[in-house]
Amino acid sequence: MTFIYGIRYIPSMSRGRSTTLITTRIPDVMFDIIEALAERKGMTRSEYVRGVLESHLNNALKAYEDEHIQSR
Repeated sequence: MTFIYGIRYIPSMSRGRSTTLITTRIPDVMFDIIEALAERKGMTRSEYVRGVLESHLNNALKAYEDEHIQSR
């Protein structure tokens, strides 16, 4: 975990460093949407989904930090 200005965030993945593969079943329509959005951004599906997960987790951690700071 990395901190910037006292807020935790998930650093971008470095090639060849501590990675884990996650698999999950998703509806075909969700796959089609991911494929279209990734193509539109010039990314692979994996790059796009990783970016979505990183963004979601960073937002969740920030919300947690904000809530934790406010409860002090």
